[in-house]
Amino acid sequence: MIKNSFKESFSPEWIKKNNKSES
Repeated sequence: MIKNSFKESFSPEWIKKNNKSES
């Protein structure tokens, strides 16, 4: 939710890593 938006805005680099795990 808000966390997701925050992460995306915060650091897309580690988001990619997180997203990979989430996916």
